[in-house]
Amino acid sequence: MKKAPRRLRLAAASAALMGGPLAVMALAAPSAPTITDAPPRWSQNPAPSIGWASGGGGNGTFLWSLNGGGPNETTATAVTLGPLADGDYTFTVREDGDPDPENPDDPGDPGPSRSTSFGVDTTPPTLTRTISGVAGDNGWYRSTVTIGYSCADAASGIPGGCPSGRSIGFQTAGTEVS
Repeated sequence: MKKAPRRLRLAAASAALMGGPLAVMALAAPSAPTITDAPPRWSQNPAPSIGWASGGGGNGTFLWSLNGGGPNETTATAVTLGPLADGDYTFTVREDGDPDPENPDDPGDPGPSRSTSFGVDTTPPTLTRTISGVAGDNGWYRSTVTIGYSCADAASGIPGGCPSGRSIGFQTAGTEVS
């Protein structure tokens, strides 16, 4: 069974102790913030910034976390993270609720969270070319030349994949391959 919000539990306990009727002013939890600025899916920037706007109904104090750590508390609506190591990250933010007017030490129930995922990849991909054929003089080949490629990128991968190999026929002076 889902527990009632903290304010409601405290008010019910208070009314029970005093033997009186329960009168509760229900304060709604804030809405989820909106992410307004986030890094792209993959970025070479190891210190990305993330911004958000209040969803309304909160007290202006936000709780944010990175990959489930934290939470970290701020009244700002943006943070700069890092430096971060290469890898995948999930940033989550939510806003605290309005405090209980009868208990100033109660920060209020936080609202739902909003998340964004991104990756940091500061290591460039590798591309290796191999050329095979019968070598002649001065960089010329005396047969059909086959050009092959191998590619690697441990973090973000190679968008579109590695280029496919290519064969260049005999007697093709001046042919450039890129």
